[in-house]
Amino acid sequence: MKKPRLMLAEAIAKGCEFGPLAVGNENKLVTRALQAVGALPANPDNHQSYSLEQRRTLGYENFTLIRLYPWLKDERLCPWCAEQINETNIICHPFVEHVCTNETTIEDQCQWLQEAEEELDPLVSVAIYFRSEDERLEVLWAAQRQGLTLNAFLAATVRMALEHRLVLTEFARPDPFPKQ
Repeated sequence: MKKPRLMLAEAIAKGCEFGPLAVGNENKLVTRALQAVGALPANPDNHQSYSLEQRRTLGYENFTLIRLYPWLKDERLCPWCAEQINETNIICHPFVEHVCTNETTIEDQCQWLQEAEEELDPLVSVAIYFRSEDERLEVLWAAQRQGLTLNAFLAATVRMALEHRLVLTEFARPDPFPKQ
């Protein structure tokens, strides 16, 4: 199975559109993420809709998600309770222990997941420098108005510039922390 185009946080957010998340069924987050990237059908109860590859995922959802997002193997500290977590517990623990108890929101959990993935996955990680805090906030608000994460908004912007061969030299600015 090839690497998905969505970051894990984006897959979870998109997957949550397939239905409500039941408290106490933390593995639904894994299912929802797999649905969003096409590893499971949108309606997992309709067994006739499964492709052969999706049938292989049945019973191995956690393993499949870790294979798609290898950075899950690294241990992380839960930002809400500092417990060491890894693999799909990186998704399930915060949801059960902190989202379901209203200590935090699924949006905050997804934001944390996005930051973790950007930090741990070298294929995703890109540093972007803004000219000012106002410019940064303007970009964040533009992304939020369109219902996108900052990463999805910036990636779409880059794709648009490439697709239309836009010349952006007038906006070019040297890296404030050049690598030596």
